[in-house]
Amino acid sequence: EGNSVLICALQNRFVRSANYLLEFKNINVNLKNNNGITALICATINGFIVIVNNLIRHHDVDINGYDVDHRTALIWSAISGHLEIAKVLLETHSIYVNKIDAYGMSALTESVVKRRENITQLLISNPKVNINIKNNKGQTSLMLAVIESSISTILILIEHDAILINDIDNIGRTALIHAVIQQNIVVTEILLSNNERVDINVKDDNNMTALMHATYLGNKDIVSLLLRFKNIDVNIQDKSGSTALIIAVSNSYDEISKLLLNDSNIDLNL
Repeated sequence: EGNSVLICALQNRFVRSANYLLEFKNINVNLKNNNGITALICATINGFIVIVNNLIRHHDVDINGYDVDHRTALIWSAISGHLEIAKVLLETHSIYVNKIDAYGMSALTESVVKRRENITQLLISNPKVNINIKNNKGQTSLMLAVIESSISTILILIEHDAILINDIDNIGRTALIHAVIQQNIVVTEILLSNNERVDINVKDDNNMTALMHATYLGNKDIVSLLLRFKNIDVNIQDKSGSTALIIAVSNSYDEISKLLLNDSNIDLNL
């Protein structure tokens, strides 16, 4: 695997041996194995905060060194859930907090996906962190929290002043549209509670709105919830020219059709 003696000691959890090796000032702490793992990354993955502190304070460690998947120690701290190590890393002046890996995942987005709520809170409290950073699919931390149905994380994120609640991914979907597609009415309600900020009529790449997705899925409860908002446009047409009403009628969703027909703004001639 191309391990240096220091990495070998850390991988075998020989912490005392690793500390002894670090007493030698001529040791190269930035050597990588065949997977691009450095001593700092290895110590982070294993939760060896004493080693992390030793490397940072007494050696010329590359704090932003990354493995073959472009994951840094900070990203690994989020994946592994080591809060105290994340704190130590963030205290270094040269840390690059928004580094993304080969999949477009940052420390923040990894913390959301792995449900490391304490690390998510730590990261978004850092002024350098881009809360709206996107992965390779164009998904933000908020979208990922919605997809994971992580309600506590969603509540943390939407309270942040910099959050772009109407941001879209690579196929035009917002956090709200993702919530509807997940058929998660609780998350949908949370997002809609920010009604002054949420654009309920955003269209994805197929020209489908949240209402149209809810209708297509036959989710009467979410359709009813969306229709409570006065600014909802019930007559938007998708790329095939279908409105929410046409989708409901075409799928024999009688109850949803009735809900839509009760809306005073419905256009029966589209």
